[in-house]
Amino acid sequence: MGTRLNYVGLLAGMGPMDLPELRATQLPALRLMFGLARLHPSLASPLLALDRLMFRSNPARALKALAKLLAEPDRRVLDASPAAADDFAAFLAEAYRQGIRGACTEAGLIAAPRPFALEAIQVPVHLYQSGMDRHVPAAMGRHLQARLPRATLRLFPQEGHLSIVINQFPRVLTDFNHSPQHEACLT
Repeated sequence: MGTRLNYVGLLAGMGPMDLPELRATQLPALRLMFGLARLHPSLASPLLALDRLMFRSNPARALKALAKLLAEPDRRVLDASPAAADDFAAFLAEAYRQGIRGACTEAGLIAAPRPFALEAIQVPVHLYQSGMDRHVPAAMGRHLQARLPRATLRLFPQEGHLSIVINQFPRVLTDFNHSPQHEACLT
């Protein structure tokens, strides 16, 4: 898609999941799920079915259980805004409305080795990575930066997986609005 894109921004973007060294600090449940999905997407179905059951039956209680696994900055975000936490729980419940088939397929795609070389991507890629993310460890951002020829990495050491989205999204928009690629599109 390089001919169709002139700017890419990845906010807590998933790096290669087939490299165990990048996943060492990832939540154990995610390491297990993606490890199973790499073998075959349907092997992740018991974990996703449990997640679906929890979020579809009682989203608030499911989010409370999930929050215990999150990094401290993410828990603070959820605690600071009960309305946002309720919206997030409802979003997760809605993701499973039609079952787990889509989630299994997505887990398989994420877990599989990429069918292309990262080095072949010539579009500028702006990476925004948190230092305390337990879903997408910082090692993934550093790995992507080292392999993408036109990558820029902004590391936010005190952010988590959710908090980076809430706290740093204005920075992402500022970078986009001031990029040469964006300005070229306006002229």
